[in-house]
Amino acid sequence: MDDELSRLAITSFQAREEEIERKKMEVREKVEFQLGRAEEETRRLAQVWEVFVSRPNGEKCSIVLCPWSPEVLK
Repeated sequence: MDDELSRLAITSFQAREEEIERKKMEVREKVEFQLGRAEEETRRLAQVWEVFVSRPNGEKCSIVLCPWSPEVLK
């Protein structure tokens, strides 16, 4: 009887450990996904800033995300 209880306890403990590992992997994947998105948005913002600071006519515009002409972003 004690052996059976010990085996059940060990099995239960192992199942719980596996569940924790699965959750850790899920969280890690979500964090890596969000980090990838943040890196992509950083690159996009850098491109927008580059367009903002390098207007062809030398003018500066205070509205970064809304250029005067849509051709500026092409």
